[in-house]
Amino acid sequence: PEQPAYISRILVLGDRMRIDYGQDDQGFILVDRPARMVWHVSPGERRLTGIASGTVKDVWPKDWILSQEQMPSEQGVLSQVRLNGALCVEFKSAPLLKNEALLLQEFRRILAANQANAWLATPEELRQPCSLAIDVHAAGIEYSRGLPLAVRYWDGRSRVYQGHDKRAARPELFELPAGYARFVIGGDQGKAERRQPRSSQTR
Repeated sequence: PEQPAYISRILVLGDRMRIDYGQDDQGFILVDRPARMVWHVSPGERRLTGIASGTVKDVWPKDWILSQEQMPSEQGVLSQVRLNGALCVEFKSAPLLKNEALLLQEFRRILAANQANAWLATPEELRQPCSLAIDVHAAGIEYSRGLPLAVRYWDGRSRVYQGHDKRAARPELFELPAGYARFVIGGDQGKAERRQPRSSQTR
């Protein structure tokens, strides 16, 4: 909550999505939906870190109850997701950019298996129950009703929709740079290497 706000740019081209801070030549996250991969591109380190989709481990406690309430709101629907009665996330959604919202939801779901592993590796006294609920058990729930206009999480983080536009396609912004060191986390790494776009293979 004490941190300053910043603007993220989200670019979508077909089944790929790029998330950055508005600069073409800086680092970015690339979501490759067909390959079920998320890549973090770090130009400064000349490094590509990939997270492969995997099977989510059964880490959900049997006695935990996740509930969702929805109510009409100006410009859409207000949803509240609670874990055992405690608010984990609140979001206002509108029926616009549904395909893009589904891609954002898929991004969260691809990361779910890795988030589950992170949960298991975290000491029990430091675990945040809402993190398991929102990042693993119901990953991407914020995008289940379309694009969220505003999201507020249990830990004080919040996001607000600013606007969108259509521009001429620039496929080069959705390619992985050649010649970078490459690391893959999770999933079947052999398959992950084979699934990456041919144009992104190191030449």
